Amino acid sequence: MNFLKYFFVFLPNILFKGMKNLRILSILAFFSVFMACNSSLENAKDSNANNETEKFKNYFVSENENFRINFPTKPIRNAEIMTIDGLQTEIIDYTLSLDSYVYTVAVSPQNTTNITTDDDYTQLLISLKDGFCTDMQLIVEEEKEIRLNGNKGIFFKANSAKYYSAVANYIVKDKVYQIAILTSTGKIEQKKIDDFIFTFKLLKEK
Repeated sequence: MNFLKYFFVFLPNILFKGMKNLRILSILAFFSVFMACNSSLENAKDSNANNETEKFKNYFVSENENFRINFPTKPIRNAEIMTIDGLQTEIIDYTLSLDSYVYTVAVSPQNTTNITTDDDYTQLLISLKDGFCTDMQLIVEEEKEIRLNGNKGIFFKANSAKYYSAVANYIVKDKVYQIAILTSTGKIEQKKIDDFIFTFKLLKEK
């Protein structure tokens, strides 16, 4: 069984029993990407050494998912279909392991029918952040509100003794975009964050 299937299909029953689906999909998308890539963190530097000259030269564009971002080099697309409340749902991520870092953009559906106020969006973003940090046993060291074409988001850095992360979450209509850098080598420098996370843009406002 692959890591993505394990974390998408079985973790809801183990970790998220009784939790609202409002935040399950997005947390699982991001959490599973991290765990699936965890085993490659130590080996990423050697396996991608020849890609050094390709860093930050071209934007990666996903027309289907309506975004562009400055990946260091071309990522791998992963998709997982899972059944939640009787509905088939596709969760997608674009992931790259390079030089002991994992770069990822995860896209997941989000039911925002009952989210109507600015405070509602804030509470959902906080819930996404807290759920991820709790599950990964990370401590938030920095966080701030961010915006993307007027859409509300949150940026945070969260670390532990073993893992380090920088994450931006955006809610755009019925989707959650989660953009992150993950590593086990130490705190992530601001330049890496600026060169990846904050180059994320929507192709068009849907």
